[in-house]
Amino acid sequence: MQRIIRTLFVALLTFAIVVATIWAVLALWYRLPVSELVRGGTGGLFALIGFATIFAVFRGLLLWPLAVFVVAFGAVLA
Repeated sequence: MQRIIRTLFVALLTFAIVVATIWAVLALWYRLPVSELVRGGTGGLFALIGFATIFAVFRGLLLWPLAVFVVAFGAVLA
């Protein structure tokens, strides 16, 4: 039973990270007042942070990768 709950938790967390990453990348692309190259690089960097966080969640690491993702996402929101 715990395995099912953990699997559902990881699935929901992964979905939330994917949605937040997609939103942040699109927000960076449309709202940064810089050249297209810088916007693309910034969006790509954030996408890399999101995918690294997802990889870490699947490896069983939760605290540090999620903290880094939350800080990065907070920076995008600010």
